[in-house]
Parts: sequence; C-alpha cells; structure tokens
Amino acid sequence: MNTPAILMLTVAATTLIACKAQEPAPVMNTAIEQKATADAKILELKVAKIQESEVKPAVVTVNPTSQVFIENDGILGFKIGATIDMESKNLKKSVQENGEGDFEGYLLLDNSGEEIGFVFADHKHKNIIKMIEINSPKYTTKEGITIGTTYQEFKAMYPHSIAHGSEIEGRTHSQVGNILYQWDVYFGHYNIDQSKIKPSAKIIRMMIQG
Repeated sequence: MNTPAILMLTVAATTLIACKAQEPAPVMNTAIEQKATADAKILELKVAKIQESEVKPAVVTVNPTSQVFIENDGILGFKIGATIDMESKNLKKSVQENGEGDFEGYLLLDNSGEEIGFVFADHKHKNIIKMIEINSPKYTTKEGITIGTTYQEFKAMYPHSIAHGSEIEGRTHSQVGNILYQWDVYFGHYNIDQSKIKPSAKIIRMMIQG
C-alpha cells in the first residue's frame, strides 16, 4: 500500500476515535427516574396520613366547674340564710322525723331527681334556709371529705379537730367551719375521750349550718 493511502487511513481512524470519545456516555432516562421518586414520596406521605387518621388518641374534656362540691355555706346554689325557692325542681316539701322531733323542710334533689339530703327551714322564718343536711356519698367537700370518709382519714386532714357526743341521742360529731360531720359511733356525753373513736368510724351525715 502506498504512503498516501496509509496516511488517509490513519487520519480516518484517528477522526473516528476522536468522534467516539466526544460522544456522551449512555445514561438512563433521568426524567422517568425523578418522576418515580416523586411518586414514591407522595405515596409514602399518603400512607402516613391514613395511619395517623386511623389512630386517634382519646381526648377527654374536663370542665372543673361542672363538679358540684359541698361548700362551707351550701350546695347546688342553695345557701344558708338564703330565701327558699319554692319553684325549684331541686326541692320537694317534706317533714323529717327523728328523736328530737318533727322538722318541716324540703328533700334536696339533684338535677336528675335523686335525693341528696334535706333542707331545713328556719323556725321563725319558714322561707329561709336554716340548715342543709347531706346524705349522699356522691358529693364531697373540695378537700375530699364525703359520706363514708373514715375517722382516720378525717384526722389526717384535720388533726386538731375534736369530736363531741350528745346527751339526747348520743350522736357524735366533729365540726370544721360551718360543716358538722356525724360519725357512726355514739357517746351519751359531750366531752369524750378521742382515743375511743375507732379509726374505722365513718361519716354518715354532713350538716351545713349558719
């Protein structure tokens, strides 16, 4: 082969190699990959959202003002010394009989009609609340004292309280503020040995007095 022919072949081969070198390397379809990645992320977010909506934590709404407490001067809006509302659905005219006599007054009912206790009218002014007696264990003082509270629990809260008996029916009471707490033990005299009251003695009645 003559020299010009060899030279031409060499140039052609060199040009071909250069062109091959300049060609971009084959790549995958970037747009398809990006779309697939985006779709996967969207699907992941949807699954997470569905799972979150399926598992909802229990929500408890507490309204502290909804709790009815035995106050130092009354309960359910009925106050010592206040005028008796004759039209109230929470009152039902009645007479309480006990060892000390018969007393006119009203059964005290909650809003569902269940009996809570008894409202005593003043002897002279029959339309004035003199005393409120609580017999239901559903109601407590703000300190947690209620029907069924033991003497030990009571003394832990009021260590300086003193219980007294009575000569008429032997009823035993402790008093804190305007509230008188009657125990299920009986002593026929006013001054009693406090150590003789069993720790397991329980409150059976609470009286709010003026």
